[in-house]
Amino acid sequence: MKTSLSWEEFINAFNELATLEKPDPGIHRIWHHLGKGSVTTIGKYKHRLKLLGSVPKFSGAVPDAITTAAIDLFNELNKAVDERQTELDADIEKRYQEVEDELADLRNKNSAANKAIARLTEQRDQATTQIEHANKQNHAFELKLTKANSDIEKVTALNTQLSKATAELKEEFKERLTAEQNHTLDAKNYPGTG
Repeated sequence: MKTSLSWEEFINAFNELATLEKPDPGIHRIWHHLGKGSVTTIGKYKHRLKLLGSVPKFSGAVPDAITTAAIDLFNELNKAVDERQTELDADIEKRYQEVEDELADLRNKNSAANKAIARLTEQRDQATTQIEHANKQNHAFELKLTKANSDIEKVTALNTQLSKATAELKEEFKERLTAEQNHTLDAKNYPGTG
């Protein structure tokens, strides 16, 4: 497990590698030489080193009180910057995760909406088919109703004719019955004429 890296440790490793190999050793070379820290931290330290313009010397000489205080202050500032950077990185990661979560939620809602649209479209298509079928049945019923109304009119006309014929037959029968009764009465009253 890698441990945290101080500014002084970085400068000492940088000076050693610069003396042994070349004036500006790479980040990964420094990291490999130290065996600790992170590539990100070493990269930050290298950037700060470029901003300073020269490499401070820590190894070999005993620093005076002002140099020690300056180094301590510089290390504290670097530590504060690192802590703030860690906070910012955590905040960025948290916000990134929130965006990812929101995006996943929106994808789920979009998927659910697409399924609902597909289901409603299928229901609409089924309803349209049922309406078309009902319209065909309605048209067939209308044709049957028209025929039934025509048949009813014919039956009504026949019924009217039948009622009229029945009334005429009743009247004729009544007249015959009356005539027959009269004829029978005449025959009783006048025997021998019949």
